[in-house]
Amino acid sequence: MNVPELEVVRDYRLAKSKKKIIPILGQTYGCGRKKIEAILERHGMYTPKPKIPRTPGKPWSPEEDRLLLQLAQEGLTREELASHFPGRTVGAISTRMTKMGIKKRPTGGQDRERRKG
Repeated sequence: MNVPELEVVRDYRLAKSKKKIIPILGQTYGCGRKKIEAILERHGMYTPKPKIPRTPGKPWSPEEDRLLLQLAQEGLTREELASHFPGRTVGAISTRMTKMGIKKRPTGGQDRERRKG
């Protein structure tokens, strides 16, 4: 199907919410989100979110479990913990902590400052 690129670009520019417009444009022009994103990317109006490398399904090693327990006991936030485990997301860290019975710390911000002072 031939999608009128200039109309897509015009409609995208006129949209108030850039997040919500891509699915609407797909419905309007009868194509998928990827096609709309490709058109906008060609015109320099859209940059896809970079994908972070993940390790789906990779089992946790005993060494990783020990390190996670040690760092969590030191009071690191989940974001700080994730930086010690390349390829593991904050969600993966949180899930593992729950399975291990480790109490979750706040994610940062005001709660972190409250603990310091």
